[in-house]
Amino acid sequence: MIQRIVVIILLILPSVVAKACDGCGCSISQAYFGLTPNTNGHYIGIWWQHQHYKILPDHLFPERGYGSDSFNSVEIRSRFELGNRVQLSAILPIALHQRQRQDGTTPLQGLGDAVLLASCELFDNSDSIQLDWRHRLSAGAGVKLPSGEYRELVDDTESNPAYQTGSGSWDVIFNLAYTLRWRDAGLHIEGTYRHNTANQNDYRFGNRTDVSASIYQLLQAGTTQLMPTLGLHFEHSEWNENKGYFLTDTGGQALLANVGLETYWQQFNLGASYSHPLQQKWNNDWIDAQERFSLHLNYFF
Repeated sequence: MIQRIVVIILLILPSVVAKACDGCGCSISQAYFGLTPNTNGHYIGIWWQHQHYKILPDHLFPERGYGSDSFNSVEIRSRFELGNRVQLSAILPIALHQRQRQDGTTPLQGLGDAVLLASCELFDNSDSIQLDWRHRLSAGAGVKLPSGEYRELVDDTESNPAYQTGSGSWDVIFNLAYTLRWRDAGLHIEGTYRHNTANQNDYRFGNRTDVSASIYQLLQAGTTQLMPTLGLHFEHSEWNENKGYFLTDTGGQALLANVGLETYWQQFNLGASYSHPLQQKWNNDWIDAQERFSLHLNYFF
């Protein structure tokens, strides 16, 4: 049974969104879904994610300050089957952020923005075990709810305007994922676009585009299945808008290298991932993204 579960996981990787920050390097929303399992059934899990950003000083704008922002989230994630080809994924995050400046440390905690996403399988020959080459194509659409708190900015000099537990807006998510598998190895390519709307304070975070590509390999260690992964992730964010005006010190893009390990045993999945920025430009270089980490534990039922 466990082998069947893991093989299905390898064949049909997630058609769910991979998101980074909204206005720069931040974490209003979840950083990465990771290799979320798509087995025939349901699961519930708990995830921890960490992102860290340095705020760079500028002698022309000393009010910007300098220091660092740490974004941590503990998330309850679940997936439910709605039919043979349709699945519904949900995330409920709790934000545990921390801001370090010259005058001290400021914590920020609270409920984050929940995510609901439905995915549909467009093509899948993963059941054809007699084939060496197998494919899966899926598409998804969903919404990010304004369940987290958004605090209106005092002025436009905020180095990291996305230091929030929520964006205060309803956002629409579109996703397309393709998986190619050859025997016990494979390639997963995924693209996600998120269209953000303005919140009640007439502040709108820039639309986001994320593209990732990962290779993976299945290994057997007794009754445990191991799946190391290696890949690249590109993320791009447009400028934010405040009351109809573009904020040119927001937005940007980054290229990251990712490495991870997924472990499967009976009805459990334990995974970890690490991401390192290779190239980046956020908020006109006011912000410097550091490494990212993620841990998760899922239970199938």
